[in-house]
Amino acid sequence: MDIRAHVKTLNEKRARAWEAQKADLDLTAGRERSVEEQERLNRQDAEIAALDVEITDYVTRATRENEA
Repeated sequence: MDIRAHVKTLNEKRARAWEAQKADLDLTAGRERSVEEQERLNRQDAEIAALDVEITDYVTRATRENEA
């Protein structure tokens, strides 16, 4: 698999996840969130964090390959 292409795909997926979360945050701004809304935001946070880890892992791998 082409690491650069995969990282690009992951970055695009992360950007979409962030935009979805941002939209949910905007919808709930200025009021108390329901349990369901907070759970959705928590899942979105977890997805973004997981993508960050995966992106970092692939970038690290690509750097190692380039240095080898």
